[in-house]
Amino acid sequence: MVRSLMLVVALALVGCDRSEKIDYIVEESGRPVGTLEARLSLLDDHSSEQEISLNARVTMRALGQKVLVTRRDELVVDTDTRQLITARRNTRWGELDVVCSLQATADSVHLTGVMENALTVPRTADMFLEDGFRFGFMLEGLKAAEPDSVFRYRGVDMERAMVVHVEVRPVGLDSLVLGGETRPAWCFDIAYPDNHSSRRIWIDPADGLLLRNDNSDGTSLRLGGLESGERFSPVELDSLILTPTNVAIEDPLAIRYMKVRVEINSTGEPLTPDGLNVPGQQFTGTVEGTTIEGVFEIAHVAFDGSGAPGFPPSSSAYADSALAPFLQSGFFIDSDDAEVKTMAVRVTAGSETCWDAARRLARWVEEEIDYAIPGGGSASGTLEMRKGECGSHSRLMAGMCRAVGIPARMVIGGMYFNNPGPTFGQHAWTEVHMGPAGWIPLDATIGEDEVLDSGHVRLGYMSSFQPVSMEILDHRVAVD
Repeated sequence: MVRSLMLVVALALVGCDRSEKIDYIVEESGRPVGTLEARLSLLDDHSSEQEISLNARVTMRALGQKVLVTRRDELVVDTDTRQLITARRNTRWGELDVVCSLQATADSVHLTGVMENALTVPRTADMFLEDGFRFGFMLEGLKAAEPDSVFRYRGVDMERAMVVHVEVRPVGLDSLVLGGETRPAWCFDIAYPDNHSSRRIWIDPADGLLLRNDNSDGTSLRLGGLESGERFSPVELDSLILTPTNVAIEDPLAIRYMKVRVEINSTGEPLTPDGLNVPGQQFTGTVEGTTIEGVFEIAHVAFDGSGAPGFPPSSSAYADSALAPFLQSGFFIDSDDAEVKTMAVRVTAGSETCWDAARRLARWVEEEIDYAIPGGGSASGTLEMRKGECGSHSRLMAGMCRAVGIPARMVIGGMYFNNPGPTFGQHAWTEVHMGPAGWIPLDATIGEDEVLDSGHVRLGYMSSFQPVSMEILDHRVAVD
């Protein structure tokens, strides 16, 4: 799901001041999957700013369900520097809206990310706030660069509200065929070391207008419209987040031990081998860039509730400052929503311990929230719509726990299931903190409110799970 979000969120969106409208085709693995339309205010001799509106549409399909994803960017660009002054981005997945923004002055840059996290940083000489479609500054960089050299600058990741490092390597003069016309183009390789991603772009040698963009995740953007014989098709997420495996297990919920050799691609957050070792899971192997290779051994055991704080928890039960972020309300886990809090209090009434309360919440979410893609997205949206995918179930579970004072967080990884055959697929679930026992996993999507089955492979909090291969070496199931 995280990678599919990037398909729309990370696209280089385009336009130019030579026309009021420019069209682009979005591609995935060489197939047209969507469109992007740029509309620009026309310039006059007195303009110091230009307004740009960008509208993208992509259809995705996962587990047989289609989802329309749209994105609208409203930009204001300095006509002299070609850098952003303000930007606001609204991305809509089905019924879920996420927003991020940028405001820049001569001295500072303020970012608000999709999680409502904010960052203000000084504006330095090595920072360039590109508008995503005019790369004339790279042509200027060529004049000062040595052959085969790399020039660097700092940009921004607006969705995450982060400053990122950018490395640009000129490839050379090239040519592209666009709409039956061969056009000269300067080609550049661009790397983003902070998140191990990259892209190759081709730009107009005269003015730096983007002609084509190929991302390292297989998505592309090209100037123009559909070629003869082309037609749009949805992005098939199943091929990205699912992979078959070698052993059929009749009852996945009964898995109590699993040893699995993996190759997984994961983006979204930096991962380390040590970070993949958590209670109930051991990892031996390597993490190189976005690729995880090695062996997971997973053996979750049932928590009997021993030592769990009483309910409702006292002020000292969760006084550790490290737990504070997992008690706070956020954009997706909006535990301060009145309806979320009211329902959480109602469901947990009469609980004697936090473990009892958490299990009641997990059962309620599993029973009352239907499975749908994408569903409500946030905790409050999922509660209102009474449907959602695994992320929606997990965010609602975490939000209801936080609403009654229990630290909770959503985690992402993969899960074994056997429909239509033995498969690992991307999945999300919830962890709740039980005092001395630490973090205990629960899966409110599939009704695991007592013990998590050991077919769950945990990666992180914002990671994508893109399995290349998953080979089960050993496993055990519970015996009645």
